[in-house]
Amino acid sequence: MKVIQVVLLALTLLKPSIAQCPNKCSGHGVCGAHSRCTCYANWQGHDCSERVCTYARAWVDVAYDNNKAHDYAECSGRGICDRKSGECKCFDGYTGDACRRIACPNDCSGHGTCETTAEYGDKSEATPHESTSDEWYNPKGVATDPGVILGLNKYKMWDAHKTRSCKCDGGWTGFACDKRMCPKGDDPLTTESADGVTEKYEVQSIIVGDGDDANKADGFFTLSFTDAYGNDWTTRPIRVADPNEFAAREGNANTDVTKPQDVTALEVRAALMEIPNHVFDDVEVNWQSVQENIDSSNQKYFNEYTVTFISPATSGKQSLLRCNFKGCDFDGCQPRFTGIGQLNNGITNADNRKCVVRGYIESIHISGSTKVNSGTAENAECSNRGICNTDDGVCECFEGYTGESCSIQTILV
Repeated sequence: MKVIQVVLLALTLLKPSIAQCPNKCSGHGVCGAHSRCTCYANWQGHDCSERVCTYARAWVDVAYDNNKAHDYAECSGRGICDRKSGECKCFDGYTGDACRRIACPNDCSGHGTCETTAEYGDKSEATPHESTSDEWYNPKGVATDPGVILGLNKYKMWDAHKTRSCKCDGGWTGFACDKRMCPKGDDPLTTESADGVTEKYEVQSIIVGDGDDANKADGFFTLSFTDAYGNDWTTRPIRVADPNEFAAREGNANTDVTKPQDVTALEVRAALMEIPNHVFDDVEVNWQSVQENIDSSNQKYFNEYTVTFISPATSGKQSLLRCNFKGCDFDGCQPRFTGIGQLNNGITNADNRKCVVRGYIESIHISGSTKVNSGTAENAECSNRGICNTDDGVCECFEGYTGESCSIQTILV
């Protein structure tokens, strides 16, 4: 009997020394010394029963070293972790698995895309002017940092893929792309530009061809244009004319089209006016054959099309036309066409071919041609003579004005 009592006493004294972790660590950890759980990855709590939510760069935190901040934080510091599901419940205005991104307002109302700051930079466009290698311009003729375009100076800060905003579809505006844009036009009461000179039409010049003296010019090109409402358009393929055939001659597609050189100008005009939505209600196109330097000792003939924006819908300064002369000749291309200087499925005169759009940019005459001109009239919403109803995109004209864009004056003031 005494032996049994001794054994029982020994077992009683031994029991506290055997580790007994709470809830056996819930099956999500290892019970260790001092009855403490060492939890597996993505689990926490005294019994490893709570899930850990996703971490990402914190929106706001305290700098812990020289220029070191935005460390990793659960739910990016902008949400509350649901310990049962392991999912972040983000605060208003934030979204993503770790509340890592800003939520676009109303999901851009179905009239745009929600894009990060880095994505906006990727879509930037600019080209160097052929006579000034250090000057870059975007399609609207505004000087642009070439480093951004070449990927050298793209935005790469901590929030490059976190901050987002709406990029609206054409014809829509506002932070949430929920407001319609109204028609734009020229203010009927202003007939002179700021410097007192009579308002002028926008005029741009297109130099296109392959510079081939031996063979007839071959291939097609297209023109693209971004209208005042943010819509981007591309013409059908336009055949390239042989400038040598009509050297030193000129043609106007709006007046006399009986001469051979007028036909090519007519095709350019027709291609622009075929763009839908009345982007070009009317446009004037002139053609001439010009000689351009290929190098210091070599001149070639090219076509020059002078495009004058005479439609009220394209008053004022316009985006530069953009030219594609390289073509796209394989299944899936739209439009599908053979580029300039391509013969027998090969490229000829690759060093000579060009399609350059020239314009009057930022008051600096960079064209080298006296024909180009920046539009000096207004291209204002409701022509500055009405109020835009952003619900339906219709101008509510002031008394004495009418028309889609309030650009028609009905009474004298």
